Amino acid sequence: MASFLEPLFSKAAEYMVETTAAQLSYVFKHDNKFQNLWGKVEELKCARQRVQQSVDEAKRNGENIFDDVERWLTVVNKKISDQATTQSQEDENKAMENYFAGFLLDIKNPYQLSKKADEEAEAITQLLNEKDRFDRVSYRPALEGIHIIRPLKEYETFESRSGVFYEVMAALEDDNVNIIGVYGMGGVGKTTLVKEAASQVIAKEKKLFDEVVLVAITQTPNMVNTQNKIAERLGLELEGTDMDMRAAKLRERIKKKKKILIILDDIWVFLDLEALGIPSADEHKGCKILMTSRRRKVLKSMGSQKMKILPIELLKEDEAWKLFKNLAGPITERSDLQSTAEKVAQKCARLPIAIATVAKALKHKENLYEWEDALERSYQVMCIQL
Repeated sequence: MASFLEPLFSKAAEYMVETTAAQLSYVFKHDNKFQNLWGKVEELKCARQRVQQSVDEAKRNGENIFDDVERWLTVVNKKISDQATTQSQEDENKAMENYFAGFLLDIKNPYQLSKKADEEAEAITQLLNEKDRFDRVSYRPALEGIHIIRPLKEYETFESRSGVFYEVMAALEDDNVNIIGVYGMGGVGKTTLVKEAASQVIAKEKKLFDEVVLVAITQTPNMVNTQNKIAERLGLELEGTDMDMRAAKLRERIKKKKKILIILDDIWVFLDLEALGIPSADEHKGCKILMTSRRRKVLKSMGSQKMKILPIELLKEDEAWKLFKNLAGPITERSDLQSTAEKVAQKCARLPIAIATVAKALKHKENLYEWEDALERSYQVMCIQL
């Protein structure tokens, strides 16, 4: 009998050894899976730190964070703090203890833990791959409207200004006009006029445009710099040196605005609007252009059939004197100064900018010799209009 059972016990013992060896082998294999998971978690933490640093820096610079980056950080933060990940090591250790203590008699728990580790590692790998697709984490926000420098309070009361101002406003509301040009000599108040117009068209009462972009043009305009200025105000960054691609990108950005006014101030020479990236009326009916220049022919060379060109003249003599008195103050009516004050005002040649500059400088000058000195140095005043 014993001889009969001996082979059975031998086979059973052999089977138990083989089974135990297989289970132990699986335990060691699943231990490697957890080591891989911990490595992925550490890699994810480093990636999160790099992205978060970029996000923090962008916010300090006043930039907006892309939605997909924000979502990625939210998911990553949850993943790193998730109980399924942070307690996996504890789960593993507990399972190992139970296994060797004899409470785990099959491969179910090691298998489940290994599968869980694999799934977590794969999810983290996907997050790391997603992070690698971020070219950048932020973008510059478009400026809301423009920072309008308010013109002089007396501006709209001048008869010599109310007419042209009314025409500019009417043209901005006219669907048959897409380009408005205002011309006049230096210091006559072109910039002040268009800024006042801009402040009204974005006001809640009128709200003719969703966005207004104002760019000052230099005497020798640089196309790249001008594009960058417009793009910056639209929250767009233009890269590369290919002018056609830059213009196309800017044009597409402008076309996304339903109603937009672009102000190009102080143009000295012909500016190719198409090459710049500003869409024509046929491409985007909601885009209007308001330009200023000292020369009518410059504006004319840039226009189209849907263009309106308006001149802005000097102030009338009584308007010039009224403006000067308002800015310089009551001292202009002092008996011993009035005559000199009138002569100083005349030297300003009815130019609002010159009048404002000189009158404000003399406002608190109570000595006659200071006013006479200003009169003697009239050439400095005239340089303002050059």
